[in-house]
Amino acid sequence: MTDKDKQWLEALLLTLPKRPRTVLSVLLEKGQVSTYELGLMGYDQPPRAAQDLKEAGVKLATTAGKHPNTGARMVIYSLADDQSSSVALGGRIAFPKAFRQSIEKRDNFKCVLCNTQYSPRYLQIDHKIPYIVGGDEQVLNINEFQLLCGSHQRMKSWECEHCPNRDAKSEEICSTCYWASPGNYTHVATQYIKVVSLKFDSEKEMLMLDNLKVSAEQNNMPLEQYIKYLIAKLIKS
Repeated sequence: MTDKDKQWLEALLLTLPKRPRTVLSVLLEKGQVSTYELGLMGYDQPPRAAQDLKEAGVKLATTAGKHPNTGARMVIYSLADDQSSSVALGGRIAFPKAFRQSIEKRDNFKCVLCNTQYSPRYLQIDHKIPYIVGGDEQVLNINEFQLLCGSHQRMKSWECEHCPNRDAKSEEICSTCYWASPGNYTHVATQYIKVVSLKFDSEKEMLMLDNLKVSAEQNNMPLEQYIKYLIAKLIKS
């Protein structure tokens, strides 16, 4: 592992939630950690703890081992030797406090995709255009970043990893994508799709959603299709 990779991982450690931070801390200290050891730390789903770290942009290597008590197969995780492509794709860096606060204030502590307000620790600063396409910025520009909740950060990462533009590397294509400009976009990962994100957060709204699900099942429709059906019916009336 290069010094640059190690420096990036150490900086990333300061920005992670507790579960992936614990895994990375052990890996940096001991070099490896098993699903058995993660279980002893209180994680009843060890692969999920490792997955959290992967979703933060860290590349992990896996080998097979045997449980010390039962002899059953277990997985041993270690840091992959080359983290450079992860840095390029994920772009997770330790942002200066003032810079982070300026973005949080601008976006009103809300995920730009679901418009839900969160505590700062549940929000991630996201590069609108991934490093792998736009390259590294010499000077941080607030207009090139946005706030995303963990769920939408993971969704965007998956879409970007599988997007045709990952190879073409057109910044113009990225800049007109839903994941970079949700308020003004022409495509979703090069696909002509329009997206509406609905949030149900009060008890009354959750009850409404439950009723919608029941009605959708009674009409033999997936929930999304049923909502579209209701909208079309409303427009016609």
